[in-house]
Amino acid sequence: MAFGATRAQGQRTRLGVLLTAALAVCLGCADHLEPAAFALPTPDRATFELDTGPLLATRCGDALCHGRPDRPFVLYSVGRHRLDPAQTFLSTPLSQQERDRNFASTLGFLDHPTAHHTTLLRKALGQLGHKGGVVFEAPSDPPVQAIAAWLTGETARRRAP
Repeated sequence: MAFGATRAQGQRTRLGVLLTAALAVCLGCADHLEPAAFALPTPDRATFELDTGPLLATRCGDALCHGRPDRPFVLYSVGRHRLDPAQTFLSTPLSQQERDRNFASTLGFLDHPTAHHTTLLRKALGQLGHKGGVVFEAPSDPPVQAIAAWLTGETARRRAP
């Protein structure tokens, strides 16, 4: 038994040394990386409200897809899933709280500085596991281009006076 305990301690020590060495290598490399390479997009809220949010709600907010509270990416949409179940299937506009939650839920799937590499678009394009299958056929599809423009700030710049 004592031999087993000593062996386990030795394995933990070797693992600790390896992890420390790996961390040192990574930290040494960090000096050569540009911080901007890791900056995630901060998309425009107004453009989301006008364009991207309604597009996502139409394409992804169905009750069989992301218009359900049990999904990680949840969307509220007019005539579909609503925060107040009494509003479901009604054509009343989304509440501020529903719009806030849609925006926050969408931001949760923006995990790469390049628009077409975010989980949001990769899943919709069928490049990552997506139970709903392919939502958009190609990166050149107009809805994908509209979402990418929102992610990069292109849409907001075009709207600016």
